[in-house]
Amino acid sequence: FPSDADGDGVLASGRSELQLSLLMRALVPKQRVSIFANEKPVGTLDVTQEWASYDVSIPAANVVPGDNRIRLTFRSSGSIAGGKKAAAALAAIEIGAPRTAFKQLLTAHS
Repeated sequence: FPSDADGDGVLASGRSELQLSLLMRALVPKQRVSIFANEKPVGTLDVTQEWASYDVSIPAANVVPGDNRIRLTFRSSGSIAGGKKAAAALAAIEIGAPRTAFKQLLTAHS
């Protein structure tokens, strides 16, 4: 994901962390995912086989101006249609200010 350092993006002045939100479900039982931001570990989650939203904090120190990389490494995978393998189904990925910051911003502009 791209980020800039002009003070109004994900690296806004004073921000100590970002929030990564994943809407996903596991395709195999007892699934775990390890999450890395620019190859630095930021969290490990247990993922259920039901659709759910998962949030992970990413320290701002792990984000650089320019291009950044998020990597998800799953414990296991299972067979899916077409003879392929997959670990999870992801419906949405979002990265930005923690949701409390969004709520504060909305309140300030109400």
